[in-house]
Amino acid sequence: MNKGLEIITLTKSQLIEAVEENLYWKNQEFSGFSKNKAFWIINSPRIADNDYCFFLAIENSKIVALISVIPDLIKSESGLEKVYWMTEWWVNDAFEKTVLPTYLFSEALKFTKNRILIKSYAENANDFYNKQPFEPIEKRLRHTIFLSLNPDSIIAKFKFLKRFRFFLNIANTLSLNIIALSNKNKIRSKVGDLNYEYLTKLDAATWQFIAPLCNTDLIYKSRDYIDWHLDCAQYLNTPLQNKTTFNAIIRGYSKHIDVFKIKVIKDGEIIGFISFLNFHGEVYLKYFLADCESNFEILANVLIEHLIDLKVSHIFTENQELVHSIKNRFSYIFMHSSTKTALAHKDLYTDLYFKEIREQDGHFI
Repeated sequence: MNKGLEIITLTKSQLIEAVEENLYWKNQEFSGFSKNKAFWIINSPRIADNDYCFFLAIENSKIVALISVIPDLIKSESGLEKVYWMTEWWVNDAFEKTVLPTYLFSEALKFTKNRILIKSYAENANDFYNKQPFEPIEKRLRHTIFLSLNPDSIIAKFKFLKRFRFFLNIANTLSLNIIALSNKNKIRSKVGDLNYEYLTKLDAATWQFIAPLCNTDLIYKSRDYIDWHLDCAQYLNTPLQNKTTFNAIIRGYSKHIDVFKIKVIKDGEIIGFISFLNFHGEVYLKYFLADCESNFEILANVLIEHLIDLKVSHIFTENQELVHSIKNRFSYIFMHSSTKTALAHKDLYTDLYFKEIREQDGHFI
């Protein structure tokens, strides 16, 4: 390995110092992770001062590789166990075919004592993980539902269409309005008797509603954990993005970015809780909890109503029941589905009591 490379491990305490000294955001084009995300990790109710959160490779004062891990608690037969979600593993193209990626990965395993969970990984890493001491927990489908002709997705697939972006933008707006009108007509009479409360933090009544619905989750849920998990402070609006002084893989910022937490009320009673991230027209569903099966369709109506109002281009979700509801009842342009595999290190695998990962488990976008 290059002698000029330096491997740095960051615990919570060390990350606090790095933020205070502006260490990775000062005169750098690439910081690896945004400062608002660093603050958010520091404020986790499940991270101790000596818990690890980042593993960095630095050359000539520049980050050339990073792994991020987020401490969490799982339910096991013996109680609650500390684990680490590996949420990002990035290497600069110049080092991709060196020993650096594997070495940094090994360091992350060593310092976390192999207590690693991976919710999903890139397809090009299949061969690597097949040779590692990891066991699959489950395979699931991740769906992208397009509510308009998204120009970015089209150009990514057919690059020659980039010169026609102006016309694609017009088609996008037209398709968005047509789909919105169709769906609005389908829900107009179905949401009139509902009330919504938009939350910054969970109140006692909302937590009492949520708690029993998360009992079977792999990850142990508590009120302070969900408040942290959905904290708006981790997302930063940067309207003049070309003026920002750094870029990042783990960024948590955009020209328009916000997380919504919605309590759905009918006849004075809470019947559902929905939370999603709106990332400049992309929506990532985080929580979709209905108190009973008969209210599930009502919550789907509420979600669609919000997507229409926010002019959302597409939504990502792993909620199979919700996808089935949207496919059968609402209009959309098209849907893309991909298989995602969750992994646990073999040293951790035997401790897993619940082996099903729900949408709200390990979801740290």
